[in-house]
Amino acid sequence: MIRGLRSKILVPICIVTVLIALLWETVVSPLYVTKRVEGQLEQEKSFLRILALALEPDVIAMDLAKIQETLAQIEKERENWSRVVVQNPQGIILYPMMSEVGSSPEQEPLEVLIGSAAAPLARMSLALDREALTRIETKTVRILGGTILAVLVVLVLFLYFYLSKLMLLRLSRLATLAEEVSVGREVEILVDERKDEISSLTATLGDMADKVIDREKQLRNHRDNLENMVREKTADLEAAKKRAEDAALAKSRFLANMSHEIRTPMNSVLGFLDVSLRSEGLPETVVKHLKTANQSARNLLTVINDILDYSKLESGQWKLIRECFHLPTLLEEVMQGFEYAAQQKGLTLQYEMAANLPSCFVGDADRIRQVLNNLIGNAIKFTETGGISVYTCRPYWKRSCRDLNMPHSKKA
Repeated sequence: MIRGLRSKILVPICIVTVLIALLWETVVSPLYVTKRVEGQLEQEKSFLRILALALEPDVIAMDLAKIQETLAQIEKERENWSRVVVQNPQGIILYPMMSEVGSSPEQEPLEVLIGSAAAPLARMSLALDREALTRIETKTVRILGGTILAVLVVLVLFLYFYLSKLMLLRLSRLATLAEEVSVGREVEILVDERKDEISSLTATLGDMADKVIDREKQLRNHRDNLENMVREKTADLEAAKKRAEDAALAKSRFLANMSHEIRTPMNSVLGFLDVSLRSEGLPETVVKHLKTANQSARNLLTVINDILDYSKLESGQWKLIRECFHLPTLLEEVMQGFEYAAQQKGLTLQYEMAANLPSCFVGDADRIRQVLNNLIGNAIKFTETGGISVYTCRPYWKRSCRDLNMPHSKKA
C-alpha cells in the first residue's frame, strides 16, 4: 500500500516539475531574455546620452585628445561595446582616429547627437554586440532557472519524505491492522497522540476492532449453544423415535393377538352358519337371512385378516391380490349385507350392471368389497328417505343415491 501511495504522490509531482522546467526553458526564458536585452539596450542609450553631454565641451573645443582618452577608457570598461564612432557634420571622424563608419549585421547601432538637434556639433554612434548580450542574459536566466528547479526538487523531496514519515507509514500500519481485524485476529492499536484525520481514523479502527472481536465471541457462543441445542434435540428425537417404534411394535403385537382372539370365535360362527344352511326344511326367509349373516361374517373375517396383515402394510410389503371373481355375485352379497339397515330407515337398495360388461373380472375381490361396503354404508348413514342404487359401466363404476326429499348437496 505504501509503495502505491508513494508512487501516486511522487509521479505527479515529478511530472509537474518536468513540465515547469520545460515551460521555463521554452517560453519563460526566451521572453525574459528578450526583455532583459531590450532593457540593456535602453540603459546603454541613456548612458550614451549622458556621455554626449559630457563630451559636448570637448567637441566644441575640438579637444581630440580628451575625446580619445575619455572614449577609450569607457570602451575598456564596457565589454559589450563593439565600436564607438564620433563624427562631426562635415563628415570628419573625431573618434577613433582611423575607422570606417558602419557596423556589421550582427551589431546593434545606437546613435545620439552631441549638441542640440537644431545645431548638432557631432553624431556619436555605438555598435553593441546583441548576441553577446543575449548570451549573457541567457546564462543569467539559466542560472536563475536552475536555482529555482533545485529549490523545487528539494521541496519535492522534503514533501515526499515528510508524507512518507507522517502519513504514508501511518496509513500502511492502519492497512495492516485492518487486514488483521478482517480475518478475526485480536490486535492492539496504539493511541495516536496527533490530532489529525489519521489519528481519528485510527481511533475509529480501534473501536471497530473491539466491536468485531465482541461479535466474533458472541457468534462463537451462539454457535456453541446452537450445537448443544442440536445435540439435545437430536437425542430427544432419537428417544422419541425409539418410543414410537416400541409403541408401533407393541400395537402390532396387540392387534395380532387380538385378531387371533377374535378370529377364533368368528370361525365358530361361520361353522354354525354353514351347518344351519345345510339343514333341511328351513323357511326361505330364514335361509336368506342365514346366507346374509354368513356373508357378513365372512366379510368381518376378511377385515380381521387384514388386521393381521397390518405389520406387512407398515413395512411396505402389503400387496393387492390378483384373482378371478364374479362381479354380479360380489355385488349381490354386498347389497344383501345392507338390506336390513336399509329397511330399518325405509330406504330401497338396488344395483344394475351395464349389458356390455363381462361377468368375471381379475382383481382383489376383498378390497373391492371393502370399498363398496364403505360407500354403501356411508350412503345409508347420510340418506334419510329415498333409495340407493349402484350402477356399473365402462370405464369406471358409478354409484348414485336417489333421495326425493333431501337437497342434492346432502346426497351420499
